[in-house]
Amino acid sequence: MSTVLAQAVEELSGSTTELPSALRRLLVIASRIKAPHLAEWVRNELNGYFGETPVPEYRQGPVVVSLRYLGSYGSERTLRQGTWDLPEKLRLGDDWGWLRQSVAALAELSKGESDPGVSLPGWWIATARDLIDKGEMSTVAMMVLDSARIVFPRTQISGVLDRIQTEALSLVLALESVSPEIGNVGGPTVEEPAVADVLRGLTINTGDGSSIVFGSGNAVATGAGAEARVAPGDVEALLREVKSALDDEAATALRDAIASDDGRAGSAVQSWLQRVRAGAFSIAGGMTSNGAYDLAVMLVDQTFPGWGG
Repeated sequence: MSTVLAQAVEELSGSTTELPSALRRLLVIASRIKAPHLAEWVRNELNGYFGETPVPEYRQGPVVVSLRYLGSYGSERTLRQGTWDLPEKLRLGDDWGWLRQSVAALAELSKGESDPGVSLPGWWIATARDLIDKGEMSTVAMMVLDSARIVFPRTQISGVLDRIQTEALSLVLALESVSPEIGNVGGPTVEEPAVADVLRGLTINTGDGSSIVFGSGNAVATGAGAEARVAPGDVEALLREVKSALDDEAATALRDAIASDDGRAGSAVQSWLQRVRAGAFSIAGGMTSNGAYDLAVMLVDQTFPGWGG
């Protein structure tokens, strides 16, 4: 008889059209192994990310605006621009380009003959026309701006669905390698170290230094205020956080790496991070090497924003 885990592997190995059903099976597994953070992630993917729910980075795309101009004799022309190409009054927040819909809705949107989108409000059109009249916004000669909308490229949507499916498949395969009975009634739960270790290795970044972590014992946890925070440029705070999560040797090695990089984060800091990943330093009790590495990367990113490591 096929197990719940084996059925999930089979469904997640197929087309993304089966993704909603496969995720519902993963929700059953999450409940049975007592993994609330995993269950929350699955529910968000099934229901969509709305309100104050953190949106994973893989659903965060750039804002693309489609501008439709009309001319004489029924002529028309459509231009696409990034929000950075627009006058400051018309620029939209990054979250306007995020894909918040459920996986089922995304699957339907990806099937259309053209890229889906959402129309921008009337005030935005009126402001754009006013800026065009004042010569403060580029336009199409002899044409009038008729409408505008934010578009979501179908390739982006397909990529998001593929990423979700790959993350879920990687997880169930890792769980299956621990025990094929995981997910069955009465089967192993996160109270067993091997199961907890699998979940600790799966982290979903949500941007701005925060993450969704599925296992217990990691340095990073779901929810505001659960993460260590370091202000940009505050190297001493960075070293204190590293010392408390790892050890004195790790903090000293990081200080030397930053000095080698002339007070910034560069190749020496990148090498230090690889040492953390390899388990070269002692780490806090209950934290895995993956958890320590995730924390270290987050702290370096917070201290040196945009360093590109």
